[in-house]
Amino acid sequence: MSNEILGSLAGGELDGAETAVRYAEELVLGLACDIARAPVAVLLSEVRQVVEIEIESLAPLVLPLVGGVGIRDGRAVVSVRLVSNRGGVRPARRAIQAVLLGDPDGSVDWALEVDRVHGLVHARLTDRSRRDRPGRLPRWVSRAKTADGRRLAWIDVDGMIRDLTSGGAERDR
Repeated sequence: MSNEILGSLAGGELDGAETAVRYAEELVLGLACDIARAPVAVLLSEVRQVVEIEIESLAPLVLPLVGGVGIRDGRAVVSVRLVSNRGGVRPARRAIQAVLLGDPDGSVDWALEVDRVHGLVHARLTDRSRRDRPGRLPRWVSRAKTADGRRLAWIDVDGMIRDLTSGGAERDR
């Protein structure tokens, strides 16, 4: 996913992930982060920890959104990278900052690569048609509006993991 598409998500006219339907009527609490200077959030109840971890790239053997694989506390961690590398070359090994997500009893741990963590944010997810999405965004990326009116991208963690484990980061067309 390009930086331009992710940036347009935060400020553009877009939304519609499955999560938006569940939470559209209420403010939800999320963890606000930056990914390639775009404001992004995930539902706080899905966040386990903010970590720094060293990962190994498995490109070209993995899906485009998989940044790499690492080991943390004896468990495999799969990193999700929403921004493509310039020139398409990933370093073989690199340290990342990431938000560790989901169920600690799952078969692997999932980590969303982030550039910066800001803290907590109250947001309302809006429900818009997937037809309004620019570019090729995964269906689990939508838009939310904070209580103070800022727009940000919202990641549906369940949808992300479901797509990545079912063969692949399906995108709406």
